[in-house]
Amino acid sequence: MGSERLPGKALMKVGGKPILEHILGNLKASKYLSQIILATTKQDEDTALLELAEKLQVDGFAGSENDVLTRYIDAANAFQLDVVVRITGDNILTDVEGMDKTIALYLKREPDVATNGGEEGYPLGTAVEVLSASLLQKLNKIVCFHEEREHVTLHLYKNQEKYRISYLKAPVAYKNNIRLTIDSPEDLALIRLVYEKLRERKEDFKLPFVVKCFRKHKEIVKINSHIKQRSF
Repeated sequence: MGSERLPGKALMKVGGKPILEHILGNLKASKYLSQIILATTKQDEDTALLELAEKLQVDGFAGSENDVLTRYIDAANAFQLDVVVRITGDNILTDVEGMDKTIALYLKREPDVATNGGEEGYPLGTAVEVLSASLLQKLNKIVCFHEEREHVTLHLYKNQEKYRISYLKAPVAYKNNIRLTIDSPEDLALIRLVYEKLRERKEDFKLPFVVKCFRKHKEIVKINSHIKQRSF
């Protein structure tokens, strides 16, 4: 709830439902996930997120606010996880089909981390990462910089020569400069507009339909095209 650029965004509504409810409900369609865990903070304002998770019959965990790596490790330990699939709370349109393919890629190749993000990956705001709980423990011992602990897997990408990273390429139709993460008022406005257009056409609020909507209404992209994604 303590987002710097869009405070309280997790419970802001799209189509009458909180962003977080869209995310958690979407993940339940996965063929691979054995458990969904909302890993939030111990801050009082985030109690509402845990309450929503309980309502949706999703496990919740409260941990460190700023040391997100430690939060992940503590959550993985609490639920005795071997493999962790990382989905961020910004990503209302996480693509479950792409996520399941990324999990399958991880299980087949056994890299340090598998992702469907990156230059040839899925649009910003729809990708995931898959890695082992044991790798999180290793990172905990070597990662010192605050930004690397806050962004959990950042150290892996900054040191790619040391780690095996498997990238799942996106379908050709998805390879464009669409920004679907929610990190600003403009991002939220775009998502709400797309949601309404899909509802008018009685289409699901899913990535394939969203991409098709962008092709038909190219002016929508301009709503948040000026927002710069943070880089490290």
